[in-house]
Parts: sequence; structure tokens; C-alpha cells
Amino acid sequence: ISFTFASFCRITALAVLSFSLAGCGLMDYGGGGSGTRGTKTYTVRGKTYRPYLSADGYREDGVASWYGRDFHGKTTANGETYNQYAMTAAHKILPLGTQVRVTHLGNGRAIIVRINDRGPFVDDRVIDLSRAAATRLNVVGPGTARVRVQSLGGVDRMQEDGDLTGA
Repeated sequence: ISFTFASFCRITALAVLSFSLAGCGLMDYGGGGSGTRGTKTYTVRGKTYRPYLSADGYREDGVASWYGRDFHGKTTANGETYNQYAMTAAHKILPLGTQVRVTHLGNGRAIIVRINDRGPFVDDRVIDLSRAAATRLNVVGPGTARVRVQSLGGVDRMQEDGDLTGA
């Protein structure tokens, strides 16, 4: 078989194009393709959210709300079964699995929760607490409260009730 230079160029260009296009199916251009768990881009009610790749240094003041019975037993964004009695919370853009300190700015109470779900999808709210977390902060009665949310990085000794085991 004899090839002309033009044939060689066409075959090479076709091969390069094929390999380039094949790689596109493996890419996640939504910002969550970095391999960092819990950072996949998602859309709710026409709004797209791009979770952070890291929660290092995160701090935000805003309104907390809580969710309980209606979601108890349902699947959360990270695939867990929601337990309203666990010390967990939903956040729109922190990586799933992030542990945060939530401080009630009105009464000074503070708790530690793990982000395992997405939400709240109400404009002025920054975090949705489980019933247990909201109870500890005294948020259940009023329904909402002004809070400060601060990432803790990797707190690997947190127990299910939000307390920390020995140092």
C-alpha cells in the first residue's frame, strides 16, 4: 500500500480529532470534575450552583433554618438516609462532608455539623440544619435565626451527636 503525504495528513488529522472528541465524554466541565467528592455542579429551579472544591477559610453570616420530619428517611445529596436526629446540615456550595461550626448570633450557642445535603433553596438562607442541630441552637421554635457558619477543615473525631472525642 502506498500513501501520499496528503493521505498521511488526513489520516493523522482524523486520528487526532477522534482522540480529542473521545476525551470530551470523560470531562466534567461543571467544576466538579476535579475528583473532589461533593463538588459536582447542580441546578435547582433554574439556578446553577458550583460548589467549592475546598472549604478552607470559609466563613459566612446569614439566616439558618431547619428541616425535619418531612425529609426524615429520604436520601440526601451525598446518598445517606436523612436522619433528623443526627448533627448534619444542608448547604448550597460547601463540599459535601465538610464539617462546620454554626454559631447562633443571638444567644451565642455553637454546634458542629457535617454537610451531607444541598439547600436551603430560599434566597436569604445560608444553611438548613437538622432538627437535632436546630434544637441545640434553639432555632426550632422560631424557625430561623441569624448564624455564623465557619468551616473546620477535617475534624475526624466528631461523633454522631456533634460532640468531639478526645484530642
